[in-house]
Amino acid sequence: MADDHSSADFEPPHPNGSVHQSGISRARPARRRLFLIGGLALVAVWIFAIVWSVTVTSHSPERLDVASAQRVASQCATAQQQLQRLPNPSPI
Repeated sequence: MADDHSSADFEPPHPNGSVHQSGISRARPARRRLFLIGGLALVAVWIFAIVWSVTVTSHSPERLDVASAQRVASQCATAQQQLQRLPNPSPI
C-alpha cells in the first residue's frame, strides 16, 4: 500500500540524461514563434502604413483651403501680438 504508483507510470531516463518532451511542451516554442512572427508582421505593417500616409499620400484631411488658412494665420498673428503686450511678472 505504500507504493500507490506502479513503475509503468514513469518513463526511464534517456541514457544521455535529457528529458523526454511531451507533445504539449514541444508545441510551446512553436506557438511562441508563431505569436512573435505575427506580432512582428503587425508592427511592420503598422510602420509601413504610417510611413506611407506621411510620405506618399498628398491629400491630408486636415488641410485648410486658402481663405481659411489666411484667417487662421491672421488670428494667430493677432494673438501673438496681444501676448507680447502682456506684462511679465516673473521672468524666467
